[in-house]
Amino acid sequence: MPVFEDAFISYGRSDSKAFVIALKEQLKARGLGNIWLDLDDIPAATDWQGRIDEAIGRSHQFIYVISPSAMASPYCKLELTLARHYGKRIIPLLHVAGGDSKAWAAIDPEGCTTVRQLNWIWCRDGLDEAEQYLEKLTRTLSYCDEQTGAAQAHIQAYVHQHTTLLTQALSWERHHRQTHYLLVGTERQTAETWLQTRFADGEPLPCFPTDLHCEYITESTKNANNLMTQVFLCHSDQDQAPAEQIRRSLLRQGITVWNYRTDIQTSQDYNSAISQGIEEADNVVFLLSPASAQSRYCQQELAQALALNKRVIPVLAAAVEPEQVPEGLRNLQHIDLTDNTQASDYVADESQLLRQLNTDGTYFTEHKTWLVQALKWQRQQQNPTLLLRGYNLRRAETWLKVARTHRHPPTALHEQFIAESLRQPPNPALDVFISYSRVDSDFARRLNDALQTQGKCTWFDQESIATGTDFQQEIYRGIESSDVFVFVLSPEAVNSPFCADEVEYAQGLNKRMVTVLHRAIDVGDLHPVLGKLQWLDFREHDGDFQANFAGLLRTLDTDREHLETHTRLLVRSGEWDRRGRDESLLLRGQDLQTAETWLTTNAAVEPQPTGLQQEYIRAGRAREEAEAAAERKLRRGMRLGVLAATAGIVVAAGSGWLAWTQQQKAIASIKEADERIAQADTLVNEADQKVAIATQQANAATQQTQQAKRDQQKAVAAAEDAAAAQQTAETRAREADGKAQTAAVAQQQAEAKAKAADDKAQAAAVRARDADIKTAAAAKAQRLAQIGTRVEQAGTAALARFEFDQIGALLRAIKAGRGLEAAVAEAGIPVKAIAEYPAASPIFALQQLQAKSPNSPLAHTASVYSASFNATGDAVVTSSDDGTARVWDLKTGQSIPLEGHTASINSASFNATGDAVVTASYDGTARVWNLKTGQSTPLE
Repeated sequence: MPVFEDAFISYGRSDSKAFVIALKEQLKARGLGNIWLDLDDIPAATDWQGRIDEAIGRSHQFIYVISPSAMASPYCKLELTLARHYGKRIIPLLHVAGGDSKAWAAIDPEGCTTVRQLNWIWCRDGLDEAEQYLEKLTRTLSYCDEQTGAAQAHIQAYVHQHTTLLTQALSWERHHRQTHYLLVGTERQTAETWLQTRFADGEPLPCFPTDLHCEYITESTKNANNLMTQVFLCHSDQDQAPAEQIRRSLLRQGITVWNYRTDIQTSQDYNSAISQGIEEADNVVFLLSPASAQSRYCQQELAQALALNKRVIPVLAAAVEPEQVPEGLRNLQHIDLTDNTQASDYVADESQLLRQLNTDGTYFTEHKTWLVQALKWQRQQQNPTLLLRGYNLRRAETWLKVARTHRHPPTALHEQFIAESLRQPPNPALDVFISYSRVDSDFARRLNDALQTQGKCTWFDQESIATGTDFQQEIYRGIESSDVFVFVLSPEAVNSPFCADEVEYAQGLNKRMVTVLHRAIDVGDLHPVLGKLQWLDFREHDGDFQANFAGLLRTLDTDREHLETHTRLLVRSGEWDRRGRDESLLLRGQDLQTAETWLTTNAAVEPQPTGLQQEYIRAGRAREEAEAAAERKLRRGMRLGVLAATAGIVVAAGSGWLAWTQQQKAIASIKEADERIAQADTLVNEADQKVAIATQQANAATQQTQQAKRDQQKAVAAAEDAAAAQQTAETRAREADGKAQTAAVAQQQAEAKAKAADDKAQAAAVRARDADIKTAAAAKAQRLAQIGTRVEQAGTAALARFEFDQIGALLRAIKAGRGLEAAVAEAGIPVKAIAEYPAASPIFALQQLQAKSPNSPLAHTASVYSASFNATGDAVVTSSDDGTARVWDLKTGQSIPLEGHTASINSASFNATGDAVVTASYDGTARVWNLKTGQSTPLE
């Protein structure tokens, strides 16, 4: 870990050497002992410039001692430039006044401007009270309020985090941006929060994140999310400048961006990398310009994004003719960068882009997540280990219901993938259980994805625990069902009681354990069970994940058959034990023989069989032996029965004849009795039928009597209803007569009101015609104002362009004039009315200049710095880098040169009467020109 400094002192030696030596000692006496000063802190025979650069990087604050020698020193300039580049908190101290400010501004314009914009602490020898400025400087360096001395912990925390992240980012950059130098776990989360920090009540930040800060943090975020991003930036090579501006704006907001200039690795296939970048992005920002509209690559990227139902946000980087706009973008609202004339315009466009990206952000992140998983599943021949399970499956199912009605719906692949996930068995056999600390979620998630890609079915808590389930029991069940227990080693994991509980439970089940070293640990903190194991160090091979992962795969594939049998018997024996050792769950036949063979063969193989597994197998064998013994006993009983039956047959044979004779007599008697019984049964049946008929007739008579009574009751009720209805009808008739009389009166009143309404309608019609006339007049006036405003805007734009592109300004003016003529003709407004509009004069003036001088628009031989009308608007004076000014007659188009300056003329203006012009030049003089004589008078 680097040793951080409270501050770095930059100074000019000839003026301030003694001052800074004393200053360091005084600050040390006030508790600020880590002040870096080159006189004390650069060892002999070392690269002094490298030491200075390193010290500025690890210093929380930068003290710049202002003096004439510092202002002129190239070394101080380098130090100040690096401090600004690193985004340091700069504290200026004025030690020696004077010096050449103009020369300083010329030598280091940006540094000079930065220092001048800051509040200085005045430390002039003999002029400023030492105790006062030392107290003020001490409070500033100690992050205390200058007035009250109250500690400002939030400022200190922000500045210190700024320095910490800067040193880490510089190390990442020095090591060629290798992945294992990126932030992980809580460090990454803390950095992401810091990047979004804003103080309350508009309090300014003491220093600002640099572009390197932003890129380092967002690259760490991207790495944590398996290189998936929030934005894919699509643009033409010709639009590199606005594309880079947008990329840096997004990174500063903590938004991850995919861009072909930074995200295609060496030797990686260009087209497949771009395709993957689009698939793994939440949004596609498309920079629209003539170049991108004609680019085959940009059109292919746009087509892929639209086919995947991605959200596409068009940003207009340069004016495009409507027919050139790609069809997929024509109905989309775009963000227009072409009308930006000042910095605040871009800030407004940036805010609009951020609002769009944040709208439905969670929805598009899930859209991307499930799409990426589905594509991986599809490309691996629908590998079942990549299907969603548990919590992830419930989440995807919920998302899909919402997505079907969204503007950017799911793709057909989304639907197929989630449907197939829902059809899979709820409890598949598992290959690996991953135990880790939440701090290492990034690494564990990457490990889980890699295992699934290799066909391993994993238990990973972020995917396997659904909402509303018993968390602890789900973990135990996952360990039981997994062949291998993989533990991710890190300082937090080896000290976690939850991870320790998982280790002990796995040990109790004799699970094979594999340890993976993610981050350095104290071996003394290891759980005794894990301390016996040789870990796989994922920091080897320069932290190359894939190289180290290959070693893990080899370990997992060792003794696969043994591990699978161990897990299968563990699950079955556990179920047998939990269900009261139900004999129906015991092994039988071939399954039992296989288990016994496994138990004998693998008694000494790790992981060894558990006691429960051995009991389960022995119980199965005991059950089969008991069933075999019972079957043998049954067979002996059957043999004895056969012998007894044979002896009985021999004894019975002697008395068989007598029994047969008596049997014949008995049969004859039985036959006679059967005939008599049949006759009796016939008589009984006939009697039963007669009784049944009589019963039916009696029931029918009873039903008829009851129906007659019901009909009588209905008739009485109907008569009563009819009488009541007659009374009601008479009452309603009387009411109707009264209403008819009332209606007649109401009709008379309605006729009177209708006549009054007709009179009012006629009056309203007259007023409506008057209003239409006035509205037409107002519309015409409004149209005139709109055309005038348009002219004013076009004139302003033409004049603004006039300063650096005379031909372009004239063409824009001509285009505006033609548009003006068309608008005037369409609106039916006389051209004279528009000509009187004040804003029209710049356009007409430029049109006249162009019409009079088509081949040489302004006759200058270099850039034109200014153009100014006279009071009457019939003449223009221009100034140029060619050292001349010209007075133009707008009626004739002729110009009069004003020559006499020896350097560029940066401005020229008429006097109030228009008979003289004053010019100002970089030759250090101004001149007043008499337009009648052409002579000039210098103003020196």
